[in-house]
Amino acid sequence: MLSLLLAKKLFFSPAALKKWQAFVLLAWGTLTAAITLLSLASAILDAFHEETMLTFKNIQGDFFVLIPESFSESTKNTAITHLQNKGFKTELFYEIPAMLTNPDKKTFASAIVQTRKLAEHPQAKSTKKISEAALDPKDGIILGVDLAKTLKVHIGDEITLLTSDLFLLETADDIADLALSLYVTSIITTGIEELDQGLALCDEQTISSINKDLQQQIHIHLPPTMHKKLTKAVIESILPLSVHHWLEQYPTLSSILSMEKKLFFAVVLLILTLILLFFPNLFLLLIEQKQATITTLIISGIPLKIIQQSIYLFGFFFILSANGIGIALAATICYFNNWLKLIPLPTNYYRDILILTVSWTTVLLLIFTSLAIGSILIWYTIRTITYKKVSNFVKKGLA
Repeated sequence: MLSLLLAKKLFFSPAALKKWQAFVLLAWGTLTAAITLLSLASAILDAFHEETMLTFKNIQGDFFVLIPESFSESTKNTAITHLQNKGFKTELFYEIPAMLTNPDKKTFASAIVQTRKLAEHPQAKSTKKISEAALDPKDGIILGVDLAKTLKVHIGDEITLLTSDLFLLETADDIADLALSLYVTSIITTGIEELDQGLALCDEQTISSINKDLQQQIHIHLPPTMHKKLTKAVIESILPLSVHHWLEQYPTLSSILSMEKKLFFAVVLLILTLILLFFPNLFLLLIEQKQATITTLIISGIPLKIIQQSIYLFGFFFILSANGIGIALAATICYFNNWLKLIPLPTNYYRDILILTVSWTTVLLLIFTSLAIGSILIWYTIRTITYKKVSNFVKKGLA
């Protein structure tokens, strides 16, 4: 309590603003502005990460299961029924790698062909009306927008689909059995580069006519109220196969998001360290300005340790208040952004606007990092106050 009262008397006295006090306010304002900008940067980064995750996740379920050929149809149907009874939404489809060619333009591209319908892609948006994007089960195919550009095709153009089995043929006699001529019925965009570049949707009956060994998948969507950590065990107890999280399909995405988080932490550490490195000079200035008061307090019987603690408390409240005001300003800006819809997003994203929120992780990161660095620097600085220096100051004043 005595340290707190001394800190108030030393640094929070209601005297007229002096030059050294203006310097302190400038330092406090700089730290507050840095905290505000870092909080906003974190909110924007988190918002884009969330949009990316939602956009990807909306194309498939929360979990997926690869069905082996040996798995019986009755067991599969029973398991799907049990999952649906527990509130899971399931989506069953086939997927094969294929080569698509446009003989007229002499272009080709590799693609993943799925037997999912356009209606099962809630995020997929057609380049024309959805009602006109119906898939003809006989000879129709839907292409991702970048895949269509690579092939130089438009709606109504004819392309050839070749399966990977084509490359296993010893002669060209059976090539017609492994190739299909299809018409482009629609071109869609998901907003996800790897899907727009390599996704094609085709009818199961059409694909099975040239490839009998289709890889079947079940995508499983979680009920909103189910705890995600318990879900995998529940699914595996019903469906005795390996259950994979949807992110396992996109290892590059997962590593990129993780790397961005680590880089942001490094930037936070660097910026706060650069700003807080001015603290030794700031507190040396404070000690110099208050040298006479400190000497008087020591002569009056106040222990040096108590005076050091009071300066340390001032530094603690200095950093904590800058963090509090800076985070509050960032949260206010985020609120008005969400209310006024200041940052619209392209139509390919999951939401129409960027929703900004300062997360508790960011709050704790900023406060802990700034307090940890600041505390070390302040502790190092206040060690310069010694009885010997006070004695020299007294002798100098008496001389």
